[in-house]
Amino acid sequence: MPRSTRQDASVSRRSFLKRGATAGVRATALAGVAHGLHLGDYLRISKGEDAAGGRARPSLLAAALEAIIGAVYLDLGWDTAR
Repeated sequence: MPRSTRQDASVSRRSFLKRGATAGVRATALAGVAHGLHLGDYLRISKGEDAAGGRARPSLLAAALEAIIGAVYLDLGWDTAR
């Protein structure tokens, strides 16, 4: 493989990993805010998910808060969503 192709592949892999790490940090921050708002108390989840602690699951909390922010943005605009 030519050197420039290897370099491009290496940069591409690092870029992908960095985006993944950034998304993880963002999800953790969103989950923390959602937890502080007791958002888990308002989630509609299955009995099984509830029994497994789904209301406190960071991925669900982050997704729920992200959905709320997106809905506010679509309904009321960027300035309000910020």
